[in-house]
Amino acid sequence: MAVPVSDIYDEFNHGLPSPQAIKDFLSYAYENYTAPRPTYVLLVGDANRDTLNDLGHGINYIPTYTFHTSEMGETPTDNWFVSVSGDDPLPDMFLGRIPVRTQAELEAVVNKLIRYPQVPLDGWQRQVLFVADDETRSFEAVSERLIEQHLADYIPKRVYLGEYADVEAVTRDVVQAIDAGAVVTNYTGHGSLNFWAGEVIFNFDDVALLNNPDKLTFVVALNCQNGLFSYSQPFRGTTDSFAEVFLKAESKGAIGMFAPGGLGYPSQHEMLAHELFKRLFQDNETELGSLTTMAKIAAVSNYGISRDILKRFTLFGDPGVRLRLE
Repeated sequence: MAVPVSDIYDEFNHGLPSPQAIKDFLSYAYENYTAPRPTYVLLVGDANRDTLNDLGHGINYIPTYTFHTSEMGETPTDNWFVSVSGDDPLPDMFLGRIPVRTQAELEAVVNKLIRYPQVPLDGWQRQVLFVADDETRSFEAVSERLIEQHLADYIPKRVYLGEYADVEAVTRDVVQAIDAGAVVTNYTGHGSLNFWAGEVIFNFDDVALLNNPDKLTFVVALNCQNGLFSYSQPFRGTTDSFAEVFLKAESKGAIGMFAPGGLGYPSQHEMLAHELFKRLFQDNETELGSLTTMAKIAAVSNYGISRDILKRFTLFGDPGVRLRLE
């Protein structure tokens, strides 16, 4: 069922744009629609922090909610929309966002979603790419633990910054590895709105170098801010985050990306990744919405890490997509 956001504003907030109106609608649907309850929520449209465009930052197609963190201050979270049952922040539905601003951007993403399940299994779906920053080699160690504990039946490919003397060579090898096929691309290390590592081993401009129309990857970013989709100050002519560029790239890039909108801690990101990789590669839980949501919940429940991780990470893409594992 597709619901125009304008109809939600009319019904739940007297026609005025408001993230609370969207949450009220989802809460009403969850509690009152004929069984079974709604399971999936897909937000189609970009957001910024200026809901009513008071500061002239442009149209806020589907606004997000912001929460306060001690590390960064206001941080976007779509998880808030689907925490509708009880007074806890646990999500009750599987949510993803396609943060587009134009019809052309939407068509590019939809075409990838249509094509992805039609691609035959031919070996590359057993390959998993691990990219790691070089600080004290600790990020490499995280990648190695993930490989050792969860990838017995898959083929890991490694691009570790600490093993290179030339940043351009790192970028080249990341591009070549994704082009060759990686069902998942995992990055562990420092990051920001639009790049990986302080040395900028891969940034949102480099997505244009990819040539993987039939080998779309699912990107997991264990860093900071790659999913800051509500950023409203243009950088190099765009306000898009790394996750937005990866997802919206036409006939290349990612089928989805799981990334944080704020700052975080490597130890917590590792616990989240263990839950995600266990569910995907050992339990064969391939549906993106269930995979990412249940991994977040399990990381909080099993390891006692901050519940902020529930709010900080966003799934960019369709929560109903199933990864093509071989």
